[in-house]
Amino acid sequence: MEPGKDRAMNLKEQATCIGIEESELKELIILFLETSDSDLKRLRSALGRRAALEVSQAAHSIKGAAIS
Repeated sequence: MEPGKDRAMNLKEQATCIGIEESELKELIILFLETSDSDLKRLRSALGRRAALEVSQAAHSIKGAAIS
């Protein structure tokens, strides 16, 4: 890739790399974004309340989703 060129993700290529269809990858991305948004809100709220256990749980949930 040339320096300065846009580095948009090629979903078809990425899906092929992990052995799934492009449509399945799109579904996974949407699911991740939806669940991450909820988890991030939970995390922000817990941080604001200094609720250490809830912070840990929300962070763990985000981490788990990202690894999957």
